[in-house]
Amino acid sequence: MNTKQKRYRNNLLAKIHAHRKYKELYEAGFWSEWLSIRYGVESSKYLSIKELWEVLDILSGIKPDRDYCLQDSVGRAMLLPLKKRHETQKITKNQALLIEELFNILRYDSVRQKAFFTKQIKREIRSLQELSKEEATKIITGLKRVIKWDGERLRYMNNRNYEGF
Repeated sequence: MNTKQKRYRNNLLAKIHAHRKYKELYEAGFWSEWLSIRYGVESSKYLSIKELWEVLDILSGIKPDRDYCLQDSVGRAMLLPLKKRHETQKITKNQALLIEELFNILRYDSVRQKAFFTKQIKREIRSLQELSKEEATKIITGLKRVIKWDGERLRYMNNRNYEGF
């Protein structure tokens, strides 16, 4: 994300936080729940520019409100930090996009994704931004093995002459 996009994103965040309906939701203690239901995050700092526009439109009454979760994974991948020295390296944009694509191939919902993360890296995470580069590699390897295993299982299931292991 370049500096113009960062400024634009911060401007959108400021507009949302100054909006009357946001203040009502925040004072009532429902803002994080409202975001969680619609976008799967607890804070608006994790939303992409496209999602921030949608939130602003919903708060202004331009778009109808919804009660299901939609995520802009490509836009959120733009929020990931660039490679930094002297720190544990965070997940790269390509890794984040590949993980999202592999989950789509497997048709995992958010509950199964969280269970897979917990099983693979032995800790719970809320978003892909929390992963390190090594953890992302473990998850990608695991997802590819699950896809390969599912393909082999289907091949044997569809083979009439197969007699078992």
